[in-house]
Amino acid sequence: VLPTESVLELQKQKRWETPVVFSVVVPAYETKEEFFSVLVNSLLEQTYPYWELVIADASSTDIVKNQCEKYADERIFL
Repeated sequence: VLPTESVLELQKQKRWETPVVFSVVVPAYETKEEFFSVLVNSLLEQTYPYWELVIADASSTDIVKNQCEKYADERIFL
């Protein structure tokens, strides 16, 4: 059962005195944009805001770097 919009909004408004930050560490190598965007968007859609995405990029091109730059979110690190 999916939560209603009002439940999601209540979850987004919740604040913690000492929040736990979850680090999502992902290896990347010439990752296709379709897969990269699904990953990032799934995190951005979370109601819990205390997370960071750390991308370990082993690409020989700037493909992953360029995809990261499309997201203006200080929780995404390359």
